[in-house]
Amino acid sequence: MKSSYPYSELSKVDEFVQKNYKLSIPAMRVYNSLHKLEYKGLGFCKTITVSYKNLSTVSTVNSKQIKNALIELDDKKVCEVVIGSDIKIERKATMVRRFSIDELKSSPRYKLIDTNPESAKQLAEYLNSKSIGWGDESIKPTWNPQKTGRVYSSRPHIQGESSSVRKKKLNQAYDCVIDLDLKSADPTIIKHLIGFDTSNLYNEYQKLCNCSRSDAKDKVNTLAYCDNSVSFVKYWDNYLHPIFIPYAEALDDYKNKLWNSGKPKGKRKASVYTLNKTKITDTGKKPHKGNLLNWLVQGTVADVINQTSLDLINQEFNYLFPVHDSFYINANKSAIDSITNILNNRLQIIGLKMDSEIEIIN
Repeated sequence: MKSSYPYSELSKVDEFVQKNYKLSIPAMRVYNSLHKLEYKGLGFCKTITVSYKNLSTVSTVNSKQIKNALIELDDKKVCEVVIGSDIKIERKATMVRRFSIDELKSSPRYKLIDTNPESAKQLAEYLNSKSIGWGDESIKPTWNPQKTGRVYSSRPHIQGESSSVRKKKLNQAYDCVIDLDLKSADPTIIKHLIGFDTSNLYNEYQKLCNCSRSDAKDKVNTLAYCDNSVSFVKYWDNYLHPIFIPYAEALDDYKNKLWNSGKPKGKRKASVYTLNKTKITDTGKKPHKGNLLNWLVQGTVADVINQTSLDLINQEFNYLFPVHDSFYINANKSAIDSITNILNNRLQIIGLKMDSEIEIIN
């Protein structure tokens, strides 16, 4: 069994549901079986994509009762559910995610309404249609788009493997793989949005605080995506203030503009548009100002990755899969110029200038 699965947390949330929710026997059986699918997929309280047949098997609930059980779990806000159908008939899977105990206590809202960007859905559909060479075997992960447009793997979650493991597995399976990575994507987009030169902020923080590059990135990115950046910086040591307070002020000004135009009001959910004019709508708990900037930046990166990926697929490259701000292609070194040109054309359409890094895996 996977030691990383949090069985103590599972016990807490199961006990909370049994104590506070009155569920029918079929609905409770379905609910109690979901952890088995989580274990095989993305993990605790993560989205599961499943057919009626598989759900019937793990829950021991008759397949004819599955749909009503899911509707009950959805109506009583124990889970968030997108009802699918019999895969054999309409090929439409069901998506289920159990709420964590904190979400249950805070009266969560639904998050799986199909508002995912079209390019993300198209890329997920393509990835779900093919197998990938992985070491000495062929695998076929499940791919699901998320709110910001990023496409995630499960069963197996190959994106969750370390970079070194992915490269080793791909190197074993293919003669040559190109790994293209968008360089400093977040600060580049933020610089474009707020007109503040962010190019050396990671370096400045790393130098002044004598920390790792990774820690510097985490701190500077947290500053961008928190609710109030100026207040956040004021908790830092004074010697950081001259550099980072002007940046924080520029961030807060921009976040206030985003909030004024996209904040939730009445039944209207919070939303924001990426640089590619893709609308991202809040489907979870009440957001703060920093969330909107985060969606804008992450959604813009996803637009670039997804649409470049689709362009490459349409030109019959052997596209493998994306990972965050990068993707893998089975191609020879001679294809590098063509691949980077396709990326740069897509960046030009969006109106962005962004550097990329290429690594050859062979």
